[in-house]
Amino acid sequence: MSAAEFQSAEARQDDKRAWYLLALLSLAFILSMLDRTVISLLVEPIKADLGLTDTGIALLQGATFAIFYALTGVPIGWLADRSNRRNIVSAGIGLWSVMTVGCGLATSYATLFFARTGVAVGEAALNPAAYSLLSDRFSKAKLGRAIGIFTAAGVVGTGLALLIGGKLYSYFVLQGGLDIGWILKPWQATFVAVGLPGLILALLIMVTVSEPQRTGRISQQQDGNDADNSAGALAFIKANRAIYGPLLGGYGILCIVGYAFVSWGPASLGRVHGLSPSEIGGKFGLIMLIFGSLGPILGGIACDRLVKSGRNNGPILCLLFAATICLLFAVSLLLNSGLTATWIAYAGIAFGFTAMLASVPIAIQLLTPSEFRARIAALSLVSANVIGLGIGPLLVGLLNDYVFTGKAGIATSLPLVLAISAMAGFMIVWPARRASVVAASERLPAV
Repeated sequence: MSAAEFQSAEARQDDKRAWYLLALLSLAFILSMLDRTVISLLVEPIKADLGLTDTGIALLQGATFAIFYALTGVPIGWLADRSNRRNIVSAGIGLWSVMTVGCGLATSYATLFFARTGVAVGEAALNPAAYSLLSDRFSKAKLGRAIGIFTAAGVVGTGLALLIGGKLYSYFVLQGGLDIGWILKPWQATFVAVGLPGLILALLIMVTVSEPQRTGRISQQQDGNDADNSAGALAFIKANRAIYGPLLGGYGILCIVGYAFVSWGPASLGRVHGLSPSEIGGKFGLIMLIFGSLGPILGGIACDRLVKSGRNNGPILCLLFAATICLLFAVSLLLNSGLTATWIAYAGIAFGFTAMLASVPIAIQLLTPSEFRARIAALSLVSANVIGLGIGPLLVGLLNDYVFTGKAGIATSLPLVLAISAMAGFMIVWPARRASVVAASERLPAV
């Protein structure tokens, strides 16, 4: 075999490993969002059993998860920049799966609170390490679509949480719960059922995935330099604050749209239109699977094409366009809450906010040297979770309890939060479109 043939065969093998890695990480993201999101479909039975208000359930859905995700996300990102990322991903999957089962075994607010914190800590390990792994397995020309597919997998998980969660809950209602020596109530049994598959995936990743060589470092020296410590990362962010400030801050505000929508969209359909959990899960889940999956995939392809054509700020432009879509459909939902109009608006919002979810990781991975990718990705996830998940569902819950009271009040509170957040996030991100042009031209290799 000639040298050229050997290199071609090696490249094909690398390509296979890259797509296999993407498939497993995407499956992990599906399970992550399934385990995280299924609680939104179980709001009413959990409230009834544990005696919670909307604010109380919102804390479980959002703030509790976000706080512990943030506390552990950056340290895990630092670890992912220095150690074996495959092991971090596998351990994270195992932890959140066990704690999801723990949600199903909870019999009080305190025990459910504890289990949700465990889910948050486990899930904080996935995305920073996954983005870094994908950056070292895929070329810059294909990275956008790879991250787009990975992001779409998370949306699929959200859709499956509603589709599968609705079916599982209905099944366990018919069965009167689940007998495991004592009777689990239907909502508890649903948590147990969605939590168990992750344990198998954690083992599969540990056994079949290898750690790729790191590429794109500022310094080839692996240990003992500023790039590998926290001070070096902070100095890099400070030097590039014109990009990372608006990008990370605006991303958190824009994530209020997605997390408020996913957390309260199903409840709004039940309260305003009288749909059952099974009906909501089927139709809302289908919207997430179709339109939510198209958002990051098409967004990733658009980012690749813009970057390849010389628009180095392509991911920022895609983010701003997606925010505009969310704003328009949120306003339409505020003006017309009829069922047909609601389904159309839900489809548009699902497409827009999931496209946003892909644009920011693509921008970070393209603009950031290898030494800092996982940490800055972790910071973006901290912003998304602390601001988006921590504030978004809570805002809607507070408005439901204290401003737009009554069963149908959510028809105003939810779209109002979505519209204001989309507009504010757009305005914060806007300055980054110019700064990113210079930075990208300095760091992006030819594609």
